[in-house]
Amino acid sequence: MEHHLPGEDYNKIKELSNIDYIVENDLFLDCNVNLYRSSVYGEIDFDCSIQKIDNFKGTLDIGRMPESDDEIILQANQNNRFVKTAIEQIIDKRFTIGNNLGDDVIKNIKVVGIIFNEKVDENYSKIYVSDSKIEELTPFINKIYSNTYVLQNDNYIDAEIHPSENVEKGTAVVNESFGEVTNGEDLELKITNIYSNNETNFNIANTFSINNFQNYTGYSLYQFFSSGIFINKEDYDNLYNLPIYQSSVFIKNVEDIDKIISELETIGINSKRITDYKINSIKMNEQVLKIVKVLVTIALIIILLFISYFVIKIILKSRNTYYAILRMLGANYKTEKWILFVELLLVLSLAYLAVFIIIYLFKTNIITIKYISNLVKFINIKEFAFVYIIDLLIAGYISIKISKNMFKKTAINTFNEEVL
Repeated sequence: MEHHLPGEDYNKIKELSNIDYIVENDLFLDCNVNLYRSSVYGEIDFDCSIQKIDNFKGTLDIGRMPESDDEIILQANQNNRFVKTAIEQIIDKRFTIGNNLGDDVIKNIKVVGIIFNEKVDENYSKIYVSDSKIEELTPFINKIYSNTYVLQNDNYIDAEIHPSENVEKGTAVVNESFGEVTNGEDLELKITNIYSNNETNFNIANTFSINNFQNYTGYSLYQFFSSGIFINKEDYDNLYNLPIYQSSVFIKNVEDIDKIISELETIGINSKRITDYKINSIKMNEQVLKIVKVLVTIALIIILLFISYFVIKIILKSRNTYYAILRMLGANYKTEKWILFVELLLVLSLAYLAVFIIIYLFKTNIITIKYISNLVKFINIKEFAFVYIIDLLIAGYISIKISKNMFKKTAINTFNEEVL
């Protein structure tokens, strides 16, 4: 398999700080396969994404780690209906991996380990396979993301391409209903995607009907594969064994993404954030969500400001006697305003200092509560300072408002009754 990056470049990427793992062919991230077998309970079937066994992290809940290329790990939700009712028909049992086009890609694959993940959907799972199995799966994954054109006598034929061990190399077997095709004629297969083109000619060795279909192809479901074109398995792999032009790098801490991109560019690798490739409809939805989020945030801030204002006013009612005595001792409006502001400023600063220390403890992992640690990651010093300044303005407004109210009545009346 040809890579757009040499092996030494992948090694350089792995040596960078904060790299979690690399998916060399990231088509595997977007494509699922079927993992299935027949059992006493009927067919057991998992819709799975694919990962290299090298990227497995965690501890198995059932079974052991793979020891050979034909052994895999299954990750699934514990509430998956097959996991709940037929776990003994899964662990240490042989399965077949097939694509969504009906091809049996890998047979006799054995599930030797299971890890439960409650965060994934019950209907979707993941399998961890060896490097050699990734190589076997690659042509089938490439097929899904490529356009296949079948040209015969300058006419395009609408047909799926399938591999078969019963077909000789360089030849093809087609349905006898494909127009006026005859043995000995050539078929031209063109495989194209956004990165590459591949063209190969095949000689039509035989035509099949419902009566000899299984003999020529090795497949049993005529009604499902009757419109297919069958070529040798090795020819099939060569046809769809297209170069890899895109890889994905996963990092441990999303906050370091800009640093990682800069480091990748330093070693000569062009990289983009995944968000740079989102389609327009997703961007539009994100913009709508951002607008709604901003409006909701503004509304919440206004509500909290009003709540804070009235709570502070109620608390300061208990301070009427203190400020009335200060007035009797000769304090004027300006003096009381500044005393009240300094008092509010002191309380506010102490509260912010305490919150800042707590956030620092979570950010440096001195205190570890996963949920809170994830929340404080998105609080930066600019936002913290912005909220502090807003609270300072509120404190100034309250000191002015309450001082004016106190001087609307005499000191004796202020002393004897609430003025707020």
